[in-house]
Amino acid sequence: RAIKENGARLREALETMKAMHGATSHEDLLPESQRAVDPLPRYVRVNTLKTSVQQAVAALQGEGHELRSVHDILSPHPENNKANARPCFAHDDTLPDVLVFPRGTDLHAHSLIAQAHLRMQDKASCLPAHVLTNGGKLHFNVALDACAAPGNKTTQLSALMGGHGSVIALELDRVRAQTLRETVAVMGAENVRVTVQDFLQTDPRSGPYSAVEAVLLDPSCSGTGIPGRE
Repeated sequence: RAIKENGARLREALETMKAMHGATSHEDLLPESQRAVDPLPRYVRVNTLKTSVQQAVAALQGEGHELRSVHDILSPHPENNKANARPCFAHDDTLPDVLVFPRGTDLHAHSLIAQAHLRMQDKASCLPAHVLTNGGKLHFNVALDACAAPGNKTTQLSALMGGHGSVIALELDRVRAQTLRETVAVMGAENVRVTVQDFLQTDPRSGPYSAVEAVLLDPSCSGTGIPGRE
């Protein structure tokens, strides 16, 4: 909240620092040792509520992206860096609905992202729903996401359930719950019901919670704050 309220002042201070140090970008303010290319690849999840992995791969190949091995994508050698090679990507070697792009790849403006056929999502964040559903092999009539916002794992759980059954998405904060609703709508997760509710205050013996067969609980939000992302 403090950052939002003082956003203008913070931006002004940042621009002042850049001017003082003769920096042309934010990165120029970093120590030399921290200006290296992002060491981590870019992971995206295929939203199987709107498309299939095969269709997403075909669309990328149609744009000129080369499908390569995940070893090539993860290789630290310069020839595999985005700036020195033809655009490429790979299937993740663990999660079948995840694609891997070279470090530094910028997909924010990509049409498949805009259409919600692909979702930028770290691999760590993609793991919980896969573990819960055994890679989509387990199906539930009712599942619950206890800490749902912003909705990446919630909508992935919906997709792994094939859009069937129902997912109760709990979020304590009303502002974050609105973000969650927007994510659910964009991703086409029609079997998700967003509820502003403290998970710790729910009664598993009453109401809709008595029918819950599986709970997705990732309170630390996998992938947030890990050293490689700081």
